[in-house]
Amino acid sequence: RLRLLAKYKVACEGAQDGFWEWDLPSGVCWMSSSFKAMLGYDEAALPNTLVAWQACLHPDEKDALWRDFRHHVHNDQHFDIEHRLRRADGSYGWYRFRGKTVFSASGRPLRAAGSLTDIGARKDLEFHLIETTRAAKAASVAKSAFLSNMSHELRTPMNGVMGMLELAM
Repeated sequence: RLRLLAKYKVACEGAQDGFWEWDLPSGVCWMSSSFKAMLGYDEAALPNTLVAWQACLHPDEKDALWRDFRHHVHNDQHFDIEHRLRRADGSYGWYRFRGKTVFSASGRPLRAAGSLTDIGARKDLEFHLIETTRAAKAASVAKSAFLSNMSHELRTPMNGVMGMLELAM
């Protein structure tokens, strides 16, 4: 048994993810030390309670997260949710929660467990790509407007010059 626990510990540390478990009937919540470390907390600074975890949720995303989690539980599916959590320094970072709920023989949800992954670098890249795309579209619109305007500005005097040349000939 100890050897198996040692293997799990090495596997968990190697995964570079945080792990969590939530006992649904009792409300008891557990977060691994790597989960807490990803948020910048030491073991004692972030208690293993649902209230402490909920306090880390970004206020704009609480309702959507609970809606997604309820949908997951009602449909007995794995869940994969991305949202922001407050770090120990007060800033918010992007994280990905993945997990599964275990049900009793009667179909009652007993516990949910899964992993937490820091996806901040990927989200920064996504936001950068979105901004770059917007800037490129704006530049394209400006270029089209400029060319259209320049075409008109060149065509009008050219028509006058061509008309004068015809008169002169």
